[in-house]
Parts: sequence; structure tokens; C-alpha cells
Amino acid sequence: MIAITNQKGGVGKTTTAINLSAALADLGHPTLLIDLDPQAHATIGLGLDPARLEKTMSHVLTAETRLCEVLHQTAEPNLVIAPAHMDLAFAEEALSKAVGRDLRLKKRLEELGTRFEYVVIDSPAQLNLLTINTMAAATEVVVPLHSQYYSFVGLAQLLETIRMMQSWVNPDLVISGALVTQFEKRSALHRRALDRLRSELDGRLRVFETVIPHGLRAQYATEFHRPVVRLFPKSPVGRAYKDLAAEVARARPA
Repeated sequence: MIAITNQKGGVGKTTTAINLSAALADLGHPTLLIDLDPQAHATIGLGLDPARLEKTMSHVLTAETRLCEVLHQTAEPNLVIAPAHMDLAFAEEALSKAVGRDLRLKKRLEELGTRFEYVVIDSPAQLNLLTINTMAAATEVVVPLHSQYYSFVGLAQLLETIRMMQSWVNPDLVISGALVTQFEKRSALHRRALDRLRSELDGRLRVFETVIPHGLRAQYATEFHRPVVRLFPKSPVGRAYKDLAAEVARARPA
């Protein structure tokens, strides 16, 4: 169960959630993508209209709706989504009054048994009860970072937040590593930032070997409501996300 999280926006969090899920599914792994971001961009990005959905993740977290009741098969083989609606933004108040509010998502996931080999969670870009539920349910965290200096500056704060979650709700949570996104290899600024990140984190936090390049194909894929790994599999971005999925799969404990 992989949480894709960063409290900073614009780092490719949802793009990573969609394409890592699709690439894992493409490797033959039954995969569930849970959209827990009130913006519902992962839901929209896979072709669902939140306004037309009868039940979404807000019902799962705040009512007695089972997770299996909100699942939708996407157009991509092996990839199922648990969609979000903008009303997730109002779930905080209802969750705050619920018994076991920190563990609602974890309990709902347990109902699915071993149906999926991978669960990828697109988490909100802020620390709230939705984020806490994400961290309580996940086994590992992938942190996407824009390949610029200021994105790295906030990393220490984000890691401290994750460690707080490890202390509060999930001592078994592992930080899989940092994923550099929107990288431009011709930019000296980006190359220096990547080198600095790897140097400063050496021995403290893994930085994925895979680097996600900047590319317009990812934006085009979003307009067509498809993962770039499926719509443009041979593009640099598509190949990079496939490499990331292979790297994640290789690191999976036996």
C-alpha cells in the first residue's frame, strides 16, 4: 500500500499516482488507486466524472459504505479506482466525530482481503485527517519532488511530518524514497539540484534511480483521461514511469 504524498503542490503527485498505478497494472499486478484528494484529479484523470458518481471515498470514510461499493474498473486492464468527490473537503468534520477516525481507511481496506497486489493512494497536499488515514493505512510512502531547490527545502519538514505519523498511527510505515519529477536534463540548475539532493540524503533517505522528465505528453494524456504510460508508452515520461514501477516492484519484500 503506497501513499504518494507531499504537502507542497505542483510536484506531480497525482500524475505519479495515476501512472505508477497504471504501470504496475501493466506489469500484470492487480492494482487499486484510491483518490483521497478533494480535488479529485486522479478520478477525473482516469475518465470519471465525480458529479455523476453515486458513492465515492467520502461515503467510505464518513458513512457505513464498504470500499468495494465504490470501486470502478478503469479503461486500463488490472487497474481499479476508488474515486473521490469534492465533498471530501467537508469530510474532516464528520471524521472528527467518528470512532476510530484515524483508522477508517485501514479498516475499509482490510475488507478487500488479497484482491489487489498493490494499492496506491493519492493523498491530499496538506496535513489533516485524510492524510492521517492515508499514513495509517499505507505500508510505504513515495515523496515526489519537483527538481528545483525550493522543493528540496521543504523536504525536511515533510519527512518530520511522516515520522510523526510513524509515531502516532503507524510504526511500520516505511519511507520508500524521494522521486524527482519534471526534470530537465539540459538544465544545469536541475542537474545541480538533483546532485545536491542525492549528496545530502546519501545514507539517510533513498532517492529513486528513476527520474521523471518534464514532458508535454503527460499533459496531453490528462486531456484524454488516460495514463501517459498507456497513451504514450514510448515517450520519455511514459518510459520513466514504467521504469519507476519496475523499481518499486523489485524493492517489494518477498
